[in-house]
Amino acid sequence: MKDKLLKYTLLGAILLLVACNDDGVIRKETPELTIQDEVSIGPLSERVVLNLRSTYPWFAETETEWINIRRNRGNALKPDSIVLEIGENAQMTDREGYVEIRLMDQLTKRIPVTQLGRGSLITLPKKIVYFNRQGGDELVDIVTNQNWQFETIEGDGFSFTKTESGDLSIHADVNGTGNIKRQTIRLFDANQTVEETLTVMQTTQDALAAWALLPEEKDLIIQRAGNASEFLITVNDETEAKVSSDWIKVSELPAISTPGQRTDLSISVTVDENLDYDERYGYVTVASKSDPSAIADTLYITQRAADEIVYVRADAPAGGDGSSWERAYNTIAQGLTAADYAKLKELWVAKGDYQITTTLNWKEVNAFGGFNGNETKRSQRDRTQKSTIIGGPFQTMNAWSNGNGLRVFLDGFIFEGANSASEYVGTLEIYGGRGLRNCIIRNNTYGKNPGGYFDSCELINCVFYGNTSTGTTSAIVHVANGTKLYNTTIANNVGNGGAGGGLRMDAGTEAYNVLLWGNKDNRPKGSFHQLYTAENVKLYNCAIQTGDKVNVEPTKSNVVDLSPSNDASDGPQFTNPSSGSEDFSLRSGSFCIDKGLDSAIDPLNLTYDIVGNKRKSGAAVDIGAYEFPQ
Repeated sequence: MKDKLLKYTLLGAILLLVACNDDGVIRKETPELTIQDEVSIGPLSERVVLNLRSTYPWFAETETEWINIRRNRGNALKPDSIVLEIGENAQMTDREGYVEIRLMDQLTKRIPVTQLGRGSLITLPKKIVYFNRQGGDELVDIVTNQNWQFETIEGDGFSFTKTESGDLSIHADVNGTGNIKRQTIRLFDANQTVEETLTVMQTTQDALAAWALLPEEKDLIIQRAGNASEFLITVNDETEAKVSSDWIKVSELPAISTPGQRTDLSISVTVDENLDYDERYGYVTVASKSDPSAIADTLYITQRAADEIVYVRADAPAGGDGSSWERAYNTIAQGLTAADYAKLKELWVAKGDYQITTTLNWKEVNAFGGFNGNETKRSQRDRTQKSTIIGGPFQTMNAWSNGNGLRVFLDGFIFEGANSASEYVGTLEIYGGRGLRNCIIRNNTYGKNPGGYFDSCELINCVFYGNTSTGTTSAIVHVANGTKLYNTTIANNVGNGGAGGGLRMDAGTEAYNVLLWGNKDNRPKGSFHQLYTAENVKLYNCAIQTGDKVNVEPTKSNVVDLSPSNDASDGPQFTNPSSGSEDFSLRSGSFCIDKGLDSAIDPLNLTYDIVGNKRKSGAAVDIGAYEFPQ
């Protein structure tokens, strides 16, 4: 036993004197460390990477409070790095700290870290100064240790002076022009390496109530989780704040001490968490109590439905990380891999063609197509545009039940080009909690359900056309287990399976404002051209081509028959249903205009149709995916 203990003790001592090189050869190494000798950074928080190479495993530590070592140990004889996170230096003066590196107790090196103080910058208490029509004077405290200078950049009508104490004095004459006056000045240090800008604006009114923000800063984008922020407003009268929605809350404004005197007040704006599927939009208006209709200024708020956006652009160069349009992924598969949960991330896909070569697993994430590739808000998307997913001989998209009670959508896509004799579930296989919105499914040839199989889903503002089934037990669109269809158009499809040339509805499914026309079932079993139904199926305010048979008579309410002739007075009157030129929007005389059920779509907050027209532009919502503008 003593011999074994001595043996292992000697082995441990030997291991302390040797190291492995990149080839795995064990040899003795002299303790050496290659790393920069010092670190110097500015006053703002910063992430610093220190590249190093050592002959022994290394360990880094510090006792400096404002230095956080995110990566503090590594291996020997390979390129490595230490990652530091440096906090902001709010002091005017510089400060010093250190990071110490140890190599198996053989070598210690201390690296000094110097961080400049706030005085190295030029800091302004606000970026904009407001005057009312009468003008006046303002003294701006410039926070800096720099011997600063200034120059005017644009505008006129104001005078600026640097005081002996280092402040900036601004004077504005009476504004008799009848127009808002604006001027910007640039402040910089002697070497012109540090600079800041200040904007001065003068209104045409005597009362003043304005956000102390630049015009472009009055359009906020806030993440799903919400936040609370403090803002300054400039007033010279008793002022009140009003919000557009109850998810925005503001603090009560204090009374001004001297009426008529320009004063900066602090206001707190709190935005609640967004629990909805959609972006939402609101505003906060501050207004003079004496003349709220004329003296007011508004802060606009856009709140996203996710905390992070993953971007995809078909023409993006390889190597992107999806963090912006400029660094977008160039395949949908990459985007779906990176976006993994509906409430945390959204997938934004620019218009273009995306070739799918394998079945994709659509995770619990809302995906939106049709962007130009420069938008910052979902509302800026052109809804007439779609992103095209071109399929192969497989299921284009596979989505299993999320089980979280979430409503998750693919919105703004075209699915086309699947071509297979497979009689598996369908080109699209989508299950509980997910659905399609504002999508087109067209020109797919598949053994079974070329328009897709939808289980416990929602289909909203969608169009299915030109799809052909080749199997013997198929429909075109197959919905099951409580799936609901809203304002969907299914037209000019061809089935060969006897289960519906258009739509098959299993027990418990419902259709609202749905349009079925021009579909054909070639199998003579039952000639279910437009519709095949099971028990407990409900149809509300739908329009269906006349003469069709159903397997089991559904529960109906306000279901109308359409003529087989598109141009008849009781026909759908599509703009152009011809193959190759399909346009299933409605003409002005369409039988489907104002025939839908408003109460069905009200809970969906369905504002737009498939191409961005106002949903419900007449006396009632139209039937089908398109709303006729009135």
